[in-house]
This record gives sequence, C-alpha cells and structure tokens, in this order.
Amino acid sequence: MKHVLIAAAVAVIAFSPVARADMAACNDESMKKAETDLMAMTDPAKKDMMAMGMKELDMAKMAMKDNKEKDCSMHLDAAMKAAMGQ
Repeated sequence: MKHVLIAAAVAVIAFSPVARADMAACNDESMKKAETDLMAMTDPAKKDMMAMGMKELDMAKMAMKDNKEKDCSMHLDAAMKAAMGQ
C-alpha cells in the first residue's frame, strides 16, 4: 500500500506542470491581451466567435475576482482561443 501511495504522489507531481502548461496565466496582462485581441476582430463572419470570447473573458474576470485560479485560467484560455478564431 505504501508503494502505491508513493507512486500516486510522484504521478501527481510529475504531471501537474504538464496540465498547467496548457492553461493561460490568469493575470491582468493576459486579460488585457485577450480583450485587445477580441476587440480587434472586425470580420462580421466572426461576430459570434467574438461574442463567445467576450463572454469567456467576463467569466475569467469573475473567477479571478473570486480567487478561482483554475476556473479563471480555463475561461481565459477559451477567450484566447476565440480571439485566434479557434
């Protein structure tokens, strides 16, 4: 049992940086960049994508205010992807 717990702890430590590397850094600078990128979307065909990105950005801001780092990063990441048209 002891070996299983040690292996589980090592796995958590080993994979945590990988999981976090995909997520956007939740800070004011990233928020401003995402907002700037979203506001720069002028193509009428991407109007829905911009609206979705702004909604995600608003949710990221609320999560940041509530100190929910994981939720903030998830929503900010979605906003950034919307800004890139993904």
